[in-house]
Amino acid sequence: DWYCVNGQVDFTANGIYDGTIDEVTAKWVVSNGRVDTEFTGFVKDTKGVVWYAQNGKIDLSYTNLPKGTVNGETGWWYVKNGKVTYSTGLVKNNKGYWYIKNGKIDLTYYGFFSNSKGDWYIQRGKLVSDMNGIVNGTVNGVTADWYVKDGKVDYSTGIAKTADKWSYVKDGKVLTTYNGFVKSSNSYWYFVDGVVDFNLRAIIYGTVFDNSDWWYVEGNKVLYPDPVMNDEYINIIKEDKENTIEIWEDSFTPPVAPDGYLGSQIVEYAKAWVGVTPYVDAADRWVEGEGYSNSLVYGTDCSGFTYLIFGNFGIYVPTASDLYQTSVGKQITYGELLPGDIIVYRNGGHVAIYAGDDMIVHCSNPERGTVYDNMWYATPTAYIRVI
Repeated sequence: DWYCVNGQVDFTANGIYDGTIDEVTAKWVVSNGRVDTEFTGFVKDTKGVVWYAQNGKIDLSYTNLPKGTVNGETGWWYVKNGKVTYSTGLVKNNKGYWYIKNGKIDLTYYGFFSNSKGDWYIQRGKLVSDMNGIVNGTVNGVTADWYVKDGKVDYSTGIAKTADKWSYVKDGKVLTTYNGFVKSSNSYWYFVDGVVDFNLRAIIYGTVFDNSDWWYVEGNKVLYPDPVMNDEYINIIKEDKENTIEIWEDSFTPPVAPDGYLGSQIVEYAKAWVGVTPYVDAADRWVEGEGYSNSLVYGTDCSGFTYLIFGNFGIYVPTASDLYQTSVGKQITYGELLPGDIIVYRNGGHVAIYAGDDMIVHCSNPERGTVYDNMWYATPTAYIRVI
């Protein structure tokens, strides 16, 4: 296909020319008078506008982030309607959203970018849409630790739960100097320097449910009614307001499992399946004519995991809901917990094996599988001993 002027091929023609080829009218890349159908890349017209051509043709509906060299710079460029657009912002392609600076993906950019739809977290030029946690950075001129949810700063106020800690967030920003009580759902948690200390057990003065008083905090959560201390002792603490954390910490010694305790053996066996046993919903484990499959290797749920672990030692444990609603085992308090005891959550909605030191082993969910976790990731509703 040749480019002609006055019926003759113009061998000096080089650049972009409008025309019709095989009934297709478009902008075409011409080299020495001939349409270069093998050319794919960037080309500049006489006005300095850079276009993106594919097989010699410029598609005016084409919008994407192709790689190439523009004005001596190589990278991924933002092409809109066939033309390089030198804008700055977020642009989407089939691999996600990218941070564009002056028309090119900035692969060196780490931090937040703000637009009318929010404040977004960027790593190596790409929006991290699955980022959920605490990120340090500068947003609207303020440098702080920010709570990011699904890649965007979440400007809510409450408790941000991450893998290694719980932080107090106000208007999206972590308050690292906050000391006090925070309400989440129907529970109150105590924060020290903006973080929940799950090992804290204390009597602390503060305001809970609009009532300023001395409160019993266990695992940094306000517990009531008190499962360990009697009313007389609490009244003594209230009268002596200088005696706070030390009195409770010195007065409580967690029970210690004896050597060779069966519960400790059960915990060690359970921990061997951490990161191994997948979580599979019951509906996906149904086998026609056989019922529900249950396997530490191929998958189970929280109840099935507990059932299989204890079953290895000849101990029957029912499902989480049945365990909570029946008289199986012995109801105990937090202060009596030993390794191998069972912790029930959500009134029988979830179950875990207590591993000692406020840690548990449980088959958590489809995303996490079987994990070694802090027991205060949720609020326990019962403690049960079946050994």
